[in-house]
Amino acid sequence: MKMPDKRLLVTGANGLLGEKIVRQARTMFDVIATDLQPELRVDLSGVSYVQADITDRKQCEKLSEYNPQYIIHTAAYTNVDNCEIEKETAYMVNVTGTENIAFLCDMSKSKMIHLSTDYVFDGLDGPYTEEDEVNPISYYGKTKLESEIKAREIVKNLVIARTTVLYGYSPGARPNFATWVIEKLKAGKKISIVDDQYGNPTLADDLAQACIVLCRPGITGVYNTVGASLLNRYEFALEIAKVFKLDKSLICKTKTESLNQKAARPLKGGLFTDKLFRDTGFRFLSAEQGLIKMKKQMEA
Repeated sequence: MKMPDKRLLVTGANGLLGEKIVRQARTMFDVIATDLQPELRVDLSGVSYVQADITDRKQCEKLSEYNPQYIIHTAAYTNVDNCEIEKETAYMVNVTGTENIAFLCDMSKSKMIHLSTDYVFDGLDGPYTEEDEVNPISYYGKTKLESEIKAREIVKNLVIARTTVLYGYSPGARPNFATWVIEKLKAGKKISIVDDQYGNPTLADDLAQACIVLCRPGITGVYNTVGASLLNRYEFALEIAKVFKLDKSLICKTKTESLNQKAARPLKGGLFTDKLFRDTGFRFLSAEQGLIKMKKQMEA
């Protein structure tokens, strides 16, 4: 049942998470989806779509015509290595774009759910709580931390939802770690996966549901929103192989330093979700449970 006169604006609606939020929220809200593309990637009834560039302040201000009561801001530049190269673009999207959406929230008196990341931490002593000291070691992490600061300065009714290792299935969505592993193993190709980067694999469907839960009145502040399992990437790859019945012998261990990546990664990352459960009762699925759900979606 829809909440009467409750309009939700979702940025980055053509991304994996944005699409999952739009899909779930349309039964509860009047949903306005927005992204850079001319149309919504998937055909969802009852959803209005507006093409808009979040880095353009005037285009963001024009969205106030829709009078959203809630804005879930998922749009971001998330290619961690490219952020080190295309710093101006990363800053424009992650910081200026968030600032523009925050001003839209202020104009519309909307509640804002802003998606952030565990990359705001240095990964020396994770997993982290919401109160732990931030110290990003990549340009991506720095822009996401600055986006949090900008949002706090402008929006009174704000939730910052930090997440990590997002995965899931949607036709036409960009590849993510899980879909990449599945594709390679199905093709019989060997893959090298690091065993020294830890995080919480987070099913996009789960995170979408958590974002909607965080729209509840009275909930503000920082919340960790990640899957229930803390795993390194190699362990997660093995879990994928197990659930999808693929050849795990094709998965080889390696170390982060051997990859010579442009951006530094927080190695001992991950997040605790005790606060989220205490305040909302919401629990995320484990990696195994999430992958089983994803497998059913792919088979359907």
